[in-house]
Amino acid sequence: MKHMFVLLAAVGALMLQDVYAEVIKSSISIHSAVKTFKPGAAIPIALRIEVPEGWYTYAEDPGDAGMPPDIRFHAPEGVEIGEWKFPPHKTFADSVGTYYGFTEEVVLLNVITIPQEIPENVQFKGVFRVFWMICKDLCLPFHDRVTLMLPQAPEGEQLQEAEGWDELLQAGGWSKEENAD
Repeated sequence: MKHMFVLLAAVGALMLQDVYAEVIKSSISIHSAVKTFKPGAAIPIALRIEVPEGWYTYAEDPGDAGMPPDIRFHAPEGVEIGEWKFPPHKTFADSVGTYYGFTEEVVLLNVITIPQEIPENVQFKGVFRVFWMICKDLCLPFHDRVTLMLPQAPEGEQLQEAEGWDELLQAGGWSKEENAD
């Protein structure tokens, strides 16, 4: 009987999570600092996670419980990606423990490096599979996939900054000084 109660409680919790996930929305988007790329270029990128009002998502170190975003990168051979950088987080506490994370939205920064030896007129395509969690009274898991596509800059053309890059960084919790390193 005790095992049946535990099983029913677990099924009920999963059903409740499905109901919440239908109503509560959290999304991701990927952004590049430039509109095009050149072979051998190091390109700043940003992953934006939007969090609904009253909810939070976890930092790189989630604290006593939770899960930081898990980001998987798939790109052509030779493309390299650095470590994700997180902006300063907030601290949350309840009767269970202390947690570190972000409300509203968070923008994570990284750099991808394109190989020097690539054919002309090749378009860059990188796919990011992201698993993240948002919490309030309960925690909901989310997963999605976003694609970054960049055309190759014509020979002799300078790279141009993408529109809205500075605003994205500021909205995501970064100051110009923090982004400079």
